[in-house]
Amino acid sequence: MKFIEGETIPRKILRDERFKSALPLLANQCGEEIAKIHNTPLDNLQFLPKKSSKALVEDLYLLYESYKQPSPVFEYAYRWLKEQDFGNFEDSLVHGDFRLGNILVNESGLNGIIDWELAHIGNPIEDLGWMCGNSWRFGNSQMVVGGFGNLEDLIAGYNSVSAEKINAELIKTWQVFGTFRWGVICLSIWNV
Repeated sequence: MKFIEGETIPRKILRDERFKSALPLLANQCGEEIAKIHNTPLDNLQFLPKKSSKALVEDLYLLYESYKQPSPVFEYAYRWLKEQDFGNFEDSLVHGDFRLGNILVNESGLNGIIDWELAHIGNPIEDLGWMCGNSWRFGNSQMVVGGFGNLEDLIAGYNSVSAEKINAELIKTWQVFGTFRWGVICLSIWNV
């Protein structure tokens, strides 16, 4: 590991003058860099857990149920997610928490990706949906990608690097999953 310069605090990245020129570039750069990560050969990554899309949904639902706090919206989200197509992609290295706050940003844009404790092998679109969740827009809801960019730029960056081409509809399904996931995470905080 080595020191890489950059800012991670979303409030500073989104509001400080020094990042104004970086923000318009950031969504495309995030797409490019996460696509490179998803293209990582898996030969030496057998130590990471493998998580299918359906298993992620089921595990999340079981965790939600364990808190014994029924919620119609969680029940609906689970039933909706069970019926969705998460995309048929090759297993990839998935960061698992790819969002503003876990990327290093400097005046030129993306300078690094940190916090890999949730990495696993699975569907690569999970990372893109998580980055686009409303929870990670920090009040800039109109900017779908992390509160700083638009979805078209993220997709263009991703598709410029990856052999697997993606579209907004697949990301939307993963956004719903991410919202369900965030809701369950919030439940877990209240049940400590």
